[in-house]
Amino acid sequence: MCLPYCRCEYNSMKEMLHQDFDFEIDGVLFYHASVHYLKGQSPLVGWLKPWMIPEILSVPIPAKLMNGNEIVAGSSQKFIETYNQEHKHVSMISKASESVSS
Repeated sequence: MCLPYCRCEYNSMKEMLHQDFDFEIDGVLFYHASVHYLKGQSPLVGWLKPWMIPEILSVPIPAKLMNGNEIVAGSSQKFIETYNQEHKHVSMISKASESVSS
């Protein structure tokens, strides 16, 4: 099965996410296509649950992809922090560097 893909641009993502899929979308993978990847963390790869996309990228999605979640400021970050704690994942990005780049 060939999975749908699009450029990481507002209109392209909006159009793709509003398609009728024959399968459930667990998440959307973001990556830099011109890079060779090695196992491990990389700032060039990201994964978002569909319901996170409106909050993080301001791209609207159909209600069916919200999976009962509401767009609430900070809910995506809270989900990510809880996920990381439960899976004992430690980010290589320090909180200090995140606040400097904001």
